[in-house]
Amino acid sequence: LEFYNGKILANVWQEDVILVIDPKSGICEGEYDLSMLWPATERREKGANVLNGISISKEDVILYVTGKHWDRMFKLKLRFL
Repeated sequence: LEFYNGKILANVWQEDVILVIDPKSGICEGEYDLSMLWPATERREKGANVLNGISISKEDVILYVTGKHWDRMFKLKLRFL
C-alpha cells in the first residue's frame, strides 16, 4: 500500500493491478492494469511471480513497481494522481 495525494494505492493480491482508493469512502476511483509491464508467460520462464511491490517517490511522483522474485524494477508515472 502507498498513500499519495489523498488516495490509497493498493496492489491486488495475485493480480497485476493497482487500485486507486478514496480512503474516506472506500470507493475504488481508478485501476491500473500492469499485466503488460512484464507478461506472466515471460516471468514464469525466469521463475518470477506476481507484482507485489509498490513504492512512490514524492520528489518526482514516480511509482516504483516490482514483484515476487522479479529481477527488475519499473519506474512509472501514473496519470490522474
